[in-house]
Amino acid sequence: LPPLTLGTAPAVPAAPWHAARPHLLASALSAADAAAPHLHSLARHLLPWAPRRPSASQDLRSISRSASTAPLLLDSAVTCPWLSWDAEEARNVLAIDIDHADGPDLVADLAAGGLPRPTLTIDPWSGRSHATWRLATPVAMGDGSRVGPRILADLAARLLAAALRGTPLPHRAPTKSPWGRVDALVGLPLRRGTSPAVPAVWEGWQEARTGLLWHTEPGDLRPVELREIVAALADDYGEEAAAPATVRRIRRRRGDPSALGRNCALFDVTRWWAYDRAERDGGAILAHAQAVNAGFADPLPASEVAATARSIARFMSSRYRPRTGAEQVRRGRDRDTAGADLKARRAIAGQRSAAARRASSVEAATAAIRRLAEAGQPATQATVAKAAGLSERTVRTLWLTLPTPALAPMHDPARRCVSGSAAAPAAPGAPEGTPPVLHQIPSDSAPFPHQNRSDAPAPPTAEARLAAVLAVLQASARESARRGAAPAALPDVPTDLERHPEVRRLRRLAADAAAGARRRAEARQARHEAGERRADMASRLRADPRAAWSWWRDTLATLDEEWDLRQLAAEEDGDSRRADLLRAQRDTTMSARWSQWRAAVRAAVRDAAPPVRRDGIPAAPDAIDLLIPW
Repeated sequence: LPPLTLGTAPAVPAAPWHAARPHLLASALSAADAAAPHLHSLARHLLPWAPRRPSASQDLRSISRSASTAPLLLDSAVTCPWLSWDAEEARNVLAIDIDHADGPDLVADLAAGGLPRPTLTIDPWSGRSHATWRLATPVAMGDGSRVGPRILADLAARLLAAALRGTPLPHRAPTKSPWGRVDALVGLPLRRGTSPAVPAVWEGWQEARTGLLWHTEPGDLRPVELREIVAALADDYGEEAAAPATVRRIRRRRGDPSALGRNCALFDVTRWWAYDRAERDGGAILAHAQAVNAGFADPLPASEVAATARSIARFMSSRYRPRTGAEQVRRGRDRDTAGADLKARRAIAGQRSAAARRASSVEAATAAIRRLAEAGQPATQATVAKAAGLSERTVRTLWLTLPTPALAPMHDPARRCVSGSAAAPAAPGAPEGTPPVLHQIPSDSAPFPHQNRSDAPAPPTAEARLAAVLAVLQASARESARRGAAPAALPDVPTDLERHPEVRRLRRLAADAAAGARRRAEARQARHEAGERRADMASRLRADPRAAWSWWRDTLATLDEEWDLRQLAAEEDGDSRRADLLRAQRDTTMSARWSQWRAAVRAAVRDAAPPVRRDGIPAAPDAIDLLIPW
């Protein structure tokens, strides 16, 4: 936003609602500077984003006859002991009520994790405080505003409260004002306890004699994004920050512990206990498992209890991610740029988009090179561009960075991955005129035509062969995972690398991706056939409804006969499981066919022009009774 000029004072960035009455903000800044000159920077960080008439109170937490909160002009509200930073239709800050004296220490730990340090406004007697972060993007709260940002703001507030062991304050809740004066307090200050919780803070506040009611520790004075908070705290405090409704729903889904045996019951009870507390300490999990086991009439052996506890602790420390809604928030490519301004986010998004397009082109060209190699065709720039569906200019730009046919099975192991217009580069650091390096198949048994020459490259090392195999498997998985792609063939792996853990993992990944691509292709084919079948039904109904109904009955009879034969064959083989599966598939297929028929009937009735009687009243088509005979 453009800075707002306040008289002769330097311009400060301010919210747009202050543009109509800039003198009100200037008066509030002057009052804040007069009350607390040492909080000059904090005033310019918070006040320009406060509403013009915030809710304020002089006796909200004091010993008085009654407590009240009322909207006041900003220049009058700034020196009240309690002040709300939110407008009625905008949430400008996240505020946490810390009901203990460990706020500064917890805030320091939070800042060490990368989040900006909040502004702490502390009661010098009790040590209780309010932590405040100003949002870089205020959250709209009025009618018609988006629900997603409000849910995100609530989640971020709960995460901060879990990290600070406090309570999130709702929208428009009054907080301790850093500029609240003692003489503005109505009633007597509320003193909790018989002695100060932090004597050093109390004595320092008494000696300062600033006239302020609270002790304030300014933060980093940097606005924060909601996604930045969620990304930093979701893993550690996600379970504690889960909404109560989410916790109840998750626990209701669990049901009762397994009754298959004592070990299953022990496993369920112990892991649910660990989930509810986000417990990652193996000793605590083992202690709880032993306590549960002691309650059995016939306890399990100690070794089995220890093995179960170790399994749960291993899962909690390595793979447990509570489902609190934070995982949805952290999705998206902008999750790591939450604190940047709009220009920086756009620049990073452009770079990522370009990198994604380049990676997609490299992936398509790599797959084309592999297909050409398997077919025994030369991998030139023109043939690769045609096989990959790219332009020759794109392939020419990426040519020297593309994997060579050595990464795919080839009929000629010594084939060069060069074309008439671009040759393979020479070895790094080689003098001018050195012959280009020929890429070979990464196999111990592959022939090397230059192995007897002194300038020949050395055979690939085990690390290079492993990297090449991993690259092929990754390319195969990406090829199958592409939208609309056919399932890629699983590449061959050298025998000596088959048992490598990373190779086995990527082989499973490539196989799963190919299976997924196969399922998606079958689903596309089924949808295409269903669309053609529906169109055929509609055309028959429009042409002759009676003949269409007769055709439909014959089609159903044929389908029934086919499914009866399949089920009969399964029952004769004694395969009850297959018979049950065929029965379920039959019900699903018949239901889908009837749905298609009803859709075609509705389309035919909708398209049919109703005849008009002599009195001008439209009459229903005679074909409706035939189209819906059931």
